[in-house]
Amino acid sequence: MGYFRYPHLRGDALVFVSEGNVWFTKKSGGAAARISASYSVEALPKLNEDGTLIAFLAESIDGYEVFTLPVAGGVAKRVSYGSAAVRLEGWTREGKILVVTSFFSPTGLAQLAEVDPDTSEMTVLPFARASGGTQDQDGCYVFYPLRQTSATKRYEGGEQSRLWRWCDGDDEATLLTPESWSKRGAWSPVTSPEFPDQIFFISDHSGVANAWVMNKDGSGKRQLTNSCDMDVMEITIDGKDGIARIGGGLHKFRLDAAELGNEKELEGAILVEAPHEISITLTSEFRAAAEQKIFAPLEELRELALSQDGFYAALVIRGQIFFTPLLEQLGTRIEQVTKHDGAVRYRHVQFVKSDSVSDNMKIIAMSDASGEYEYVLLERQKGGKKGAPWTETQLTKGGKIRGVMSYSDVSPEGTALVFDDTYGKISVLNLTSTAVNTAKPEAAGDYSWSPDGKWLAFSASDASEFSCVHVWNVETGETQRLTHPSYNAVEPKFSPDGFFLYYFSDQQIESEAGSPYGARGGEPSYLGTQQLMCLPLREGFKCPFFKGDELNVAGQLFDPAVGKQIATKIAMNNIEKRAVPVPFLEKKQYFGLHIIGQGNTFIMQMWDGIGFYLVAMDIITGTVLPIYPDPIGVYVSGDNSVVMIAVEQGLALFSSDAIATPGVAQDQLLASAVVWAPPETWTVTINPRAEWMQMYNDAMRNMRDAFYDPNMHGLDWEGITEMYRPLVYRVSTKSELRDVLQQAFGELSVLHVFVSIRSEAVTLPVGEPSACLGGNLRKTDRGLEVVRVFDTSGILGAPDSPLSAMAVDLRPGDVITRVDGEPLNATGALVSRSLLGKSGMQVLLEVDKVGGIQNVVVTPLSHWECSTLRAADALNARKNHVTSRSNGDISYIYLEDMEQMGEGSSNSFDDFAAQFYPAIRKAGLIIDVRRNSGGNIDTWILERLRRVAWMFNTERSGPGDTTMQYAFMGKVAVLVDEMTSSDAEIFAAGIQRLGLGKVIGMRSWGGAVGYSSNPELALVDGSGFTIPSFGPYAGDRWMIEQQGVVPDIVVENPPVASFNGHDAQLDAAIDHLLKEITEVKGDEVIPAKPKYPDWSFDREVCKSGGDGSKRSRDARALVMGTTKVDAEEVVA
Repeated sequence: MGYFRYPHLRGDALVFVSEGNVWFTKKSGGAAARISASYSVEALPKLNEDGTLIAFLAESIDGYEVFTLPVAGGVAKRVSYGSAAVRLEGWTREGKILVVTSFFSPTGLAQLAEVDPDTSEMTVLPFARASGGTQDQDGCYVFYPLRQTSATKRYEGGEQSRLWRWCDGDDEATLLTPESWSKRGAWSPVTSPEFPDQIFFISDHSGVANAWVMNKDGSGKRQLTNSCDMDVMEITIDGKDGIARIGGGLHKFRLDAAELGNEKELEGAILVEAPHEISITLTSEFRAAAEQKIFAPLEELRELALSQDGFYAALVIRGQIFFTPLLEQLGTRIEQVTKHDGAVRYRHVQFVKSDSVSDNMKIIAMSDASGEYEYVLLERQKGGKKGAPWTETQLTKGGKIRGVMSYSDVSPEGTALVFDDTYGKISVLNLTSTAVNTAKPEAAGDYSWSPDGKWLAFSASDASEFSCVHVWNVETGETQRLTHPSYNAVEPKFSPDGFFLYYFSDQQIESEAGSPYGARGGEPSYLGTQQLMCLPLREGFKCPFFKGDELNVAGQLFDPAVGKQIATKIAMNNIEKRAVPVPFLEKKQYFGLHIIGQGNTFIMQMWDGIGFYLVAMDIITGTVLPIYPDPIGVYVSGDNSVVMIAVEQGLALFSSDAIATPGVAQDQLLASAVVWAPPETWTVTINPRAEWMQMYNDAMRNMRDAFYDPNMHGLDWEGITEMYRPLVYRVSTKSELRDVLQQAFGELSVLHVFVSIRSEAVTLPVGEPSACLGGNLRKTDRGLEVVRVFDTSGILGAPDSPLSAMAVDLRPGDVITRVDGEPLNATGALVSRSLLGKSGMQVLLEVDKVGGIQNVVVTPLSHWECSTLRAADALNARKNHVTSRSNGDISYIYLEDMEQMGEGSSNSFDDFAAQFYPAIRKAGLIIDVRRNSGGNIDTWILERLRRVAWMFNTERSGPGDTTMQYAFMGKVAVLVDEMTSSDAEIFAAGIQRLGLGKVIGMRSWGGAVGYSSNPELALVDGSGFTIPSFGPYAGDRWMIEQQGVVPDIVVENPPVASFNGHDAQLDAAIDHLLKEITEVKGDEVIPAKPKYPDWSFDREVCKSGGDGSKRSRDARALVMGTTKVDAEEVVA
């Protein structure tokens, strides 16, 4: 066991990472020693030139920091403070540590910087972007500005890794691996003194990532290794020896110089010993892989089912089923029904009726013990009494239950089970004969059985994208639609007597907007418009709340027993017209409908403007009783007599009769609850290694069954699954399992695949949180001189600089000499260290101002607030640049993402609106989506830009306006770059296809297959991953994926010029719009209003027998563009 990553070789010494710690061994392998054992997460160890010191990254409060550690033993030393380190690349010839950091970039881009391990001073190298790099044997730097963010293999999108080389004194860096060489990338450059004129790197030019070599001018590119299965993930070379990480192992290879005059005419390094895995033994207790105890099992509760009478529960915790009584008088013993401790996962647990007199408990669930999910029946050993061992019988076979099963439900008599899958297929399993009947509606769910078990109601959507209620006659297989596809109808529920069907409907929609007029234009919103509908299934029946009139008797409820005795019948004639809204339930958002007790009490969750509140309603009297806010879960027993609410304290049981009691108060009802909580000593045992393999299997199955292409992009997915399976046996932590899944999923060559693994290991980030003062500071002999105070005025949601606070007011030229009494002169501490742990706290600054020494109190910002502050300042600088160059004719909008997540979250449309509407009358508009990480609001923005001003309005005074409201009439340009991602790419593609403007910049990321967030995709421990489930296409081709958006005008921002402040892409957009504006000057201006119409009437002409309206009519014809019409023609 052992999963090895991030190797680095120096002489005979080899360091690497495993179990989240740094290890040391020899390059030949053997026993490895752990040389760091903190509770942090450590990565990327690099040995210095003489092999005596290791630099590595360790997780801090607000990112990663650089540490050093003597190989001979000693205390780790922290080198950086608030560095925002992303990667550690190695040591320079001058003994400095080369790191990748976002600290210096005003837009949060990764850059290369050098850190002095003695003074902690950090100096950025002059490249605007650098995701990694190295110093070569000439002292020059070889770097790659970009490294795409997913683990996609054979990637050909715009965010491609390209190697550049720069030497001190060069005006610009030289591109070594252009797209003309390969659409695929080149990254991780390393050099060796044995081959001073060559650069080694990794590339997937041939389809699988391997080690390559080229001359330092970019010529003579050759592949060295030839792995055809798994990628070479990392390489390290020292002298003629190299180590490559392939899969989870370290492989040694050897190089030598090609002989002169060789047959292949090769020059420089050649491979003389192919990579072979070296055997490394970890001296470790493998703490994360040892048997684990979960001491708070209820925190891991994923599913719960109540027995028919509500006295017992089946709990699903970490994929295992536990059975427990819920009433103390029935005992407190918790039985583990399934005994796999991680190797097998159980899901969709439900109780079914049993004929046993001694124990009527039977449980049905899905199990993946066979390698595919199948339904199994769990019951006491035949003839056994309560307490007898549980047995398991497989009900289905053949692995035909494919897809992400979202819904399943056992029939009232316990004789049938309905379930669905991602293929839109509903199946009904006969539990007595295991026969399966199927239907195939689209996107079905929300199942409800009729009391006699003959009908199944469900909701399903069609091409209109509205969800309708359907019923399926299980015996005949006939499916009928009950609601109209012009609105949504969901969560159907049969009444216990079988005479009515209830469901939620948004048929009576109400927009919150009054009109399209007003600031920013009112927009209709249709949230909270659901009503509870009552549908009598037989003609002539009245809903229970009907009060009656002189011709009709009042509606009534029947005993639930009637539903078992009398067959449910559905009269289809005029059925859509028979549905009526429940009159006393206001329009809101609802979900989780249950009918309990004798059928007159309904419980549901209702949105109250803050969260969802569980409420109860009496269908006859109309009283509504609030029960509990935001319950974790709500469950109802099979006989509807017990309601259970999962709350923080445990599981609260309520009698349905208590909820239905007339006039009961909320406090009184809550006091009547019986709260079940497990014994404090109860624990659940898991075997991590068995669970990790189950998680791997589950993840690969889920990807197979939910990926947008059922052909898996032509891959042999079973073969891929088996190829990566051996790596799972090596892993010793969950983070290593994440690496395995990323490699396996990467084979799909699709972008939107991200793995999120929930760690259970104790991690204690090192250090204290960093802070900043909100400006650029320069070190001088006196202290830190203020060079610039960041300006965030006008930027939505951006904090102000602490230096510009009212009682502080520091300005360029002021010098900060002390922080809380600590000197900041040339021999004093760095300001980053002086502010550690002080974000949000008042700090005393001693400042040397023009008028003398002053003390001011300032409140520093946190690391994340500092990033927002710098980005807002940079945004204002770009806005000012556009305004200056265009003389105010062009406005600039920047969007960092495309998300709209509601109050307190990222809201990019709000950001767009704050910038767009004030610019509505500009002649030109630049919308910058460079570095935009995507989201989902492209439609909203494109709709605004497509509005056409086809008519104008004016008042007596003031500016006119347009119809359509807020129509932008100027010219549009959109900026994209290699990091423009996902929905931002869709937006840019929309600009092109709809002819709204030009796209300028570089080819974008290339990821547009949208992913699913179905909770059924979660793994057994709550970990998850995204599954690309929605493939965009236009015409006969797929859009954007693995291609990106190709700009109409291609403009590159070179590394050094961009670092020095030149934004060639932005200037190209300004130039383009200025040219367009000049050609069509005035198009953006609302035209002058025409001459007012003349409706005067000449009474003197009339008195003399003439036409008193002729003069004004002729004048109006000129003003209004009408023609003169004779009276005779009008009569005709």
